[in-house]
Amino acid sequence: MENANPYSSLIDPTEQPPFADALAAQQRGRASDQSDAFSDWLVGEDYEIVKIVGQGSYGSVAEAIHRPTNKQVAIKRLEDIFADTEDCKKMVREILLLKALNDCAFTTKILDIIEPPRLSEFRDLYFVMEYVDSDLKKIIKSQLKLSELHVQVIIYNLLCGLNYIHSAQILHRDVKPSNILINEDCHIKICDFGLARSVVGLKSNPFKVRQDIKEKIKQIETDRKVQRHPPLTEDQIKSHVKIMLDSRQKERAAMDRKLSDHVVTRWYRAPEVILIEKEYGPAIDVWSAGCIMAELLQKIQAHADDPHTIKNQPLFPGKCCFPLSPDKNGTKKSQVASGDEENSRKFPVTDWDQLAVILGVIGSPSEEDMSFITDKLAISYIRQYDQKQLQLGSIKDRLPYASEQALDLLQKMLSFNPYMRPSFQECFTHPFFENLRKPELESIASCSINIKEIDSDEVREPLTLSQLKKIVLQEVKFFRNKRGTEGTSHILKPYKPYESR
Repeated sequence: MENANPYSSLIDPTEQPPFADALAAQQRGRASDQSDAFSDWLVGEDYEIVKIVGQGSYGSVAEAIHRPTNKQVAIKRLEDIFADTEDCKKMVREILLLKALNDCAFTTKILDIIEPPRLSEFRDLYFVMEYVDSDLKKIIKSQLKLSELHVQVIIYNLLCGLNYIHSAQILHRDVKPSNILINEDCHIKICDFGLARSVVGLKSNPFKVRQDIKEKIKQIETDRKVQRHPPLTEDQIKSHVKIMLDSRQKERAAMDRKLSDHVVTRWYRAPEVILIEKEYGPAIDVWSAGCIMAELLQKIQAHADDPHTIKNQPLFPGKCCFPLSPDKNGTKKSQVASGDEENSRKFPVTDWDQLAVILGVIGSPSEEDMSFITDKLAISYIRQYDQKQLQLGSIKDRLPYASEQALDLLQKMLSFNPYMRPSFQECFTHPFFENLRKPELESIASCSINIKEIDSDEVREPLTLSQLKKIVLQEVKFFRNKRGTEGTSHILKPYKPYESR
């Protein structure tokens, strides 16, 4: 596979989990004869379908061979792509973002888009992409045992990829184990950019808001150092962040929401998304990465013969998420906290609501933790949960063999207040990665990525299916021209990120 992981040599082969054996077992578990399953796949003569490896609401993914080069690839079949405008828009956004991120070593690459037999009328579209053996969901659900070094390598790779994406001013917005592909040497590829979003064209750029606050805290730290005062404590930083957020609370509350509410799969959804904050930003991906890190840390054992049962469950396994996807079975109504009669309202309560599950692990947030919230009703909603204050032990009990450094980084990434979460750049400097860092892997994008056709504030009217189809045809023709220029080996030759635009 391209971009082989330089960390494979750090992992003791005697301790390395049998990724190859486990991945082979997964392959054996699938039906050996699936010819009927892809008899209607219109992939042309250059590609031979081997087997179906994944299915979902979007369509299917198959392992295939590119006959002219004998290269193993994955083909993603998207069905009836013009049936729904919003789904079509997600597909177009994914194509444009993946092509724009082509220089990133940690994102999947689109190698080809198979030209439909008749461009004037087609319903399905086939992407040809890099093939990767497995994904973190399969690894987490397996009985594989991991060392902390494996977790360090996997998470460091993941953060390097997400850091590159963020440096291009893109939010992924659906970071979860099944969207993190992984091969035998722990190298990862981030996939599925259907919910991703470039924020370059937004008047209120969430990256800039976050950076402004970080810079002000940094200036306070510098002033204290000049005055020979001790560094700020975590509580003091929280207090300063609260003051800054409070000072622009009215401005933040009056913002027009430009980003979608219903993003991120429930178990990996950050509090600010649950609470429908208008100003969510890059910290939502940090939260999701922290959730994945916790799942991997569950798979660590003290020694090879440790009887400790491997856990295969998310840290926050909520079953519903008010108000985005409330419990349909009906629940009791909560009483609003006393003293909040001005915004009195009864909210549905269930022990398995996503926010309740989160607070059951990290505890009730303080006033400083809630300072990012602009809606007083949301604060009332949070106060209904009678939980204990955050104690690291509550997370440590779930991760008995995680080191103190791992737990410290995890706690920071799962800070309730998004402005208290570290950026991925800040995560790199944490002691958890001290002996692992390779600056060349922490590269950033050469420029911000602006999908102006779709995501800019300048797009006044929603794109029609006709306009979206025009963009799809442009991308199909780009790969047709690439095939014509470079011949049958075209999928082996990279293209510049903005070559087609």
